[in-house]
Amino acid sequence: MGIKWEDVRILNSPITNEIYLGKGRADKTRPGVWIAADKSKDITDELLSAAMGYMDRWANDHKCRGMEIANTMGTLTWKAGEA
Repeated sequence: MGIKWEDVRILNSPITNEIYLGKGRADKTRPGVWIAADKSKDITDELLSAAMGYMDRWANDHKCRGMEIANTMGTLTWKAGEA
């Protein structure tokens, strides 16, 4: 039996603040809450590394020095190629 990808989410633990992959379902009584029946190990560093690589390549492909991503929780500023 294969993975049902529609049941997999990237989740953030409200207790440890770690990021992990979780397989589960939406909570029927609390909108926006996902109940993980099974989850991966902490993948925070791997996920952030992948995201930074994506943003660096995007900036280079679009010949810009960076980007700004804004949503209701805040703004993320990425300056390509800088440490």
